Amino acid sequence: MNEARLLRLSDPLYSTYHYQGISSSTYHSNPSVRNWFLNSVMHIYCTRRFLDGFTTPELTVLDSNFESNPYLDQIILPFERIKGRTGEVIRALIDSDIFAVFRGIDDYYIPGKSWYRERHFYHDGMICGYDMSDRTYYIHAYDSNWRYRVFKIPQTSFDAARRHSLAQGITGSYLCAIKVKNDTPEFSPSEVTRNLRRYMDSSIKKYPAEERGTVFGSAAHDYIVMYVRRIADGLIPYSRIDRRIFRLIWEHKRVMLERLERLESALGMDPSISL
Repeated sequence: MNEARLLRLSDPLYSTYHYQGISSSTYHSNPSVRNWFLNSVMHIYCTRRFLDGFTTPELTVLDSNFESNPYLDQIILPFERIKGRTGEVIRALIDSDIFAVFRGIDDYYIPGKSWYRERHFYHDGMICGYDMSDRTYYIHAYDSNWRYRVFKIPQTSFDAARRHSLAQGITGSYLCAIKVKNDTPEFSPSEVTRNLRRYMDSSIKKYPAEERGTVFGSAAHDYIVMYVRRIADGLIPYSRIDRRIFRLIWEHKRVMLERLERLESALGMDPSISL
């Protein structure tokens, strides 16, 4: 067993939500997986419940969660099965170049998290290393300043959070072992073009404000404009504004720009679309 180990991460393409950061930061050992994101992870969507008083449009990107990533081998390890051997299991995973994703862990017990010793809040994150000299784990998650980064937490704090979640019967509280596959997807202009057509086949006429349900594609931007107008009109309390939407839009546009530049290059086009 090593004294300390830290697995290398990629800069995440999406990190507005923990499940996105897990999916798009774990492919350092196989950079070609980025092509899958460019080919397929494109379709932004939101709900219309905020028109009836809900405080968030629930904006996200289809298939951006790690469960949908076909290039990640995943094995669920329930906490109730591994119990007191959790630390041993985590270290064995890291030593084998396998990430230990945690689900439903109580932030109340985790130093460096926003709700530490303030309120019980069950979050996800990823253990990407350990250090036995000070008995800590390296986790990749949002910290108390809402920065998505790698930082250390005491192993005892993680155990306390795990035991609390287990005692509360929190659904979906478990470890998930994740390892990047060796498959090497290629950038596919035909798949990108097909998905772009699907993304642009969207409008307010197709998803009218009089209806409810989920809005897919470019019309989601129109609904985010409506959401911001409701903020400006004071219809959504300041304390309940979902600021994450602005980060997600920025990340989505950044990935879309890279996608278009790659498409233009692959097809020998001038850069007028990406510009």
